[in-house]
Amino acid sequence: MKKLILFGRVFFSIALIGFGIGSLITGNLMMAASFSTPSETPGRLIGVYFSGVVLVVTGLLLILKKKPVVAAVFSATIIFLWALFRNIPEAVAAPGFGGLWTNAFKTLALGGGALIVAASYSNKEDISAGKFSLSPGLMKVLNTSGHFLVAIFLLICGIQHFMFIDFVAGFRAVRNAGLLESLIVSTPQSIPGRA
Repeated sequence: MKKLILFGRVFFSIALIGFGIGSLITGNLMMAASFSTPSETPGRLIGVYFSGVVLVVTGLLLILKKKPVVAAVFSATIIFLWALFRNIPEAVAAPGFGGLWTNAFKTLALGGGALIVAASYSNKEDISAGKFSLSPGLMKVLNTSGHFLVAIFLLICGIQHFMFIDFVAGFRAVRNAGLLESLIVSTPQSIPGRA
């Protein structure tokens, strides 16, 4: 179980670093990508670049086990702020229950993942690596909240698959038409489900 937790931490850290670098390159927060926020929104680029740097730094801190609980909670805070001030208002304003809702819940799920990573540093050897600890009760709250947010996202995605069945079926049609072959050809033979 310890190895599984370690792999989870490392992969989540790599994702944070990737989202941060992507944000710095594109000028748009990759994990909370917006389809409708105008690029001329005052202060948007400052927030995106600040968040990108924070995600890269917190990802590196998690990999290096330097104040990992602080890094994970801080990355969760940044992610939740983007969800609160960008994704959730866009979703509420959008008609229907489509892609903007998916983005809002995806952002909340990523923040939940950061909470789960923070809570995974609950034993003494992990906490001592960061020289910072939270009470066991607070760690349990972080863990439960994180799992709840990830579960809600998966439930919403499942519901949307039934609501937008034509859209989902369209992916099969695109694949059958051979339009995804360039991606599939580059996929190693050892990956299950490769056509």
